[in-house]
Amino acid sequence: MACRDVSYPISLSLENVQTLILLELKSLRNCLGAALKKSRVQLSDSQYGALISWAYNRRYNVLVKRLNTGESSSKVAEEELV
Repeated sequence: MACRDVSYPISLSLENVQTLILLELKSLRNCLGAALKKSRVQLSDSQYGALISWAYNRRYNVLVKRLNTGESSSKVAEEELV
């Protein structure tokens, strides 16, 4: 699974959405962890948590902005969630 891949062949109940969010956070953590291993940057736990939070929010802010401008939901989902 690539860093931006999110699959959800399940109904989007509250429980399933919570599961998807956790999977997304795990994916972001893995991708950022791999990127940081190539760097000499040392982050505290708080800094690392803030970076994960920023990456998550940045991704979904872009998605929502695109949808709010009237772009095709199929196109946005394909480009932002896959």
